Amino acid sequence: MRRQGAAPAVVTSGGRGHGDDHLTRCGFADQISTVVSAVGVTHGKQHRWGYLLACRRLRVTPDEAVVFEDSEAGLQAERRAGGRCFAVGRAAGTPALR
Repeated sequence: MRRQGAAPAVVTSGGRGHGDDHLTRCGFADQISTVVSAVGVTHGKQHRWGYLLACRRLRVTPDEAVVFEDSEAGLQAERRAGGRCFAVGRAAGTPALR
């Protein structure tokens, strides 16, 4: 991911440990620049705050971000933040990948 100049982040409505565990099991933990979890935000998904915080940490504007989201609440949050979002897994009508 980083070879193409991307600075990946994860925005999760779960706790930080939950997100870290999934990233480690999938082999992506060392590829992620920042993780925004439920602990790091005042308002959860459907609100845009998590995405705006991730963009601020990455030093990009929301319109420079590309998001892959697996929940309807996350899609709504990203739309409100003003970025580009692709629905995957459950949000796209298919079973979520595990």
